[in-house]
Parts: sequence; structure tokens; C-alpha cells
Amino acid sequence: MKLRLLGKSRLSDLTRSTAEFKLTLTKTQNQQLRKIANSAKRVISICTGAFVLAKLFPHEDITMTSHWRHCSELSTQNPAKEVCSEPLFVKSGNKWSSAGVLSGVDLALAIIREDHGNSIAAKVAKELVVYIQRTGSQNQFSDILQIQSAQSLKLSPLLDWLSARVDEQITVAQMAEQLCLSERQLTRLFKQHLGCTPSHYFKKMKLNFARDLLGDECMSVEQISRRVGFSSYDSFRRAFYRQFSVSPSKFSKGM
Repeated sequence: MKLRLLGKSRLSDLTRSTAEFKLTLTKTQNQQLRKIANSAKRVISICTGAFVLAKLFPHEDITMTSHWRHCSELSTQNPAKEVCSEPLFVKSGNKWSSAGVLSGVDLALAIIREDHGNSIAAKVAKELVVYIQRTGSQNQFSDILQIQSAQSLKLSPLLDWLSARVDEQITVAQMAEQLCLSERQLTRLFKQHLGCTPSHYFKKMKLNFARDLLGDECMSVEQISRRVGFSSYDSFRRAFYRQFSVSPSKFSKGM
């Protein structure tokens, strides 16, 4: 793959084998890119662009991410950098990096939200037909992917069933009944494949849904708390803060 730099220079080919991922920049190319980066408000890498980002700032302490497949090599090549293999994207000062191409959309929405607030970001997300908020800390592997990687799809129908009932109070017994399992068996499956109990997972699902709804200008935070089945706004606010480290009202205003 060849990239044009400033309409004249070229980056050399990116070559990858199963054991390595190499990028060679000439001294001139490195200087030109760094000059642009040093004058920019933000410097952003998408997917394996993190290899370029790391080489541009070899002496800076930067926390970064890339596609999970390449994070190990990225860390090996740049031992002074903190490489996180799980997040969708990472912000480290004015340096941003995304795990993959699609999570670059999540990164872009986060920047729009930071600059222009949640309302504008929600409108952009709606235009793109994507979720308004997949936070950077969200794992590169969704719950369904984790289940598939564990070769156990038993929970998938239940997760779909729960997602349609975030406004209800569902007990573990009711969940177990959906899969014709005992409560003990269901709890063991959740802990094994999702790392939490069924009730904890359902609360997280409610709060994630509420987080997405906070981009809707037509709903108040109190209405949203009721929409996801909380009996009082105070309990919703406390639960939201525990999960996202920010209050729902502050989140809705774009922090």
C-alpha cells in the first residue's frame, strides 16, 4: 500500500507477515509528518496507523490502541508506549487512536461530541445510521462475539429477549425460564462467558441503552430513567455514575 504525503513524497510499502509489521519512513517524510502533527489540534490514527503515530513521537508517553491482531507487535516495536488491546479507541492528550476502521467512526463521534456537544453528535450518528455512543472503553469484542468465541450461543436468544425489555424488572428466575435452565446454571453461564451475574448484566444493558437515549433532545433524564425501568431518578443517577464515572445530566450536556 502506498500513500501520498503532501502531494509529492511517498510512504514506503507497509509489509506484514505473521510475525511482524514494519513501516519505513524516510527522514524527510518523518520530519514533514511531525511538522504537521505538531501544529495540529489533534493527531489521530486509525487501526494500524498507530504504528505511524508511535514513530512520529518516539519519546512521548502515549497510551494507544490498534486492531487487536497487531497490538502485540505494536507494543514490541514501541516498548515505551502503553498499548491497550481492548478499547475501541483511546485518547491520550491530543493523540487519538482507534482499534479499527469502523471504530474510527466511534472516535470521530467522540470528537464531535467533545467539540459540539451530544446533540450534534447524535444528529451525525443518526445520519450515518450508527449508535450514538460506543465509548472508547468499550471492548473491541461485543458480548455476542465473546459468546461466539467461546463456542456457546446458548445465551444469544436471552440477550435479544432482554434487549427488548430494558424498561421491565426481570428476575434471574424469569431469565432462566427463557432458556429452560436453573438459576444456578444460568448464573454459571453468564459468569463463564460474560464475566458477571445475569442481574448485573441486565443492569449494564439498561444503562448502556440509557446512555444512547441521552443523545435524544426530546427526552429528559428523568424520562430516560423511567424508560429503562428505574423506579427513581436518584437510583438511576447513582447507577449511571458508577458505570460511566459521570452523571447522566452532565453526560447529556456533552460533558
